[in-house]
Amino acid sequence: MDLNDNPPVFPTKSYGFTVWEETPVGKTVLSVTATDNDVSALSRKTLYSILPPAPEDFELSVDDPTNSCNIKLTKPLNYNKIQHYKFTLLARDVGSLTDTMIVEIAVKDGDNLNPYFDHCQYKASIKENQVGHFSHITPEAIKAQDGDKGINASVVYSLTTVVPNKYQNNFEIDRRSGVISVTKALDREEIEQISVIIQAAQENDASKTAETVVLVTIVDVNDILQ
Repeated sequence: MDLNDNPPVFPTKSYGFTVWEETPVGKTVLSVTATDNDVSALSRKTLYSILPPAPEDFELSVDDPTNSCNIKLTKPLNYNKIQHYKFTLLARDVGSLTDTMIVEIAVKDGDNLNPYFDHCQYKASIKENQVGHFSHITPEAIKAQDGDKGINASVVYSLTTVVPNKYQNNFEIDRRSGVISVTKALDREEIEQISVIIQAAQENDASKTAETVVLVTIVDVNDILQ
């Protein structure tokens, strides 16, 4: 009679590979088989598990005809939260003979997020009768960036709306830097505050956009003759 004297053996002690962030839930990302040299089917039967701490984003299933282990994705991957998984896969036969294999999975960022501004609203000021850049911007300089951190695609800026609309031509924005300039001087006696809405678009995909508003205060200067 065959004795259960051979442990299951993985083909390698460690294995690393890459999966895309957009990999659909339920897809098998890795199939691996631990080989047992015992003769009887019972002695060759292998049970698989992940040693703690096991990631919740993956689960195991066993293909009985081939006695192989399938690692399947159970939750959507998010590169911005987790870029790398590492866990230990255990193979055990009915006689408790075992082998282990370290599995490392690198997540490759997908282009699935829009750009974003750090703030939904900025405040700026410029003295009346002056042209050029704003004298003061809070809480910081206007900047947008790609939401996909692993891709970090370039963004370009544009002015979409100025409220009141009659002042649309008083402003321009640098397409690359996002720096807004006043091109036609403003009169504090005519208007005290203007809202400038700007858009950031991913340069290689104009459908991916973000918007923010800049509240521009016109600073009064003593320009009235007595």
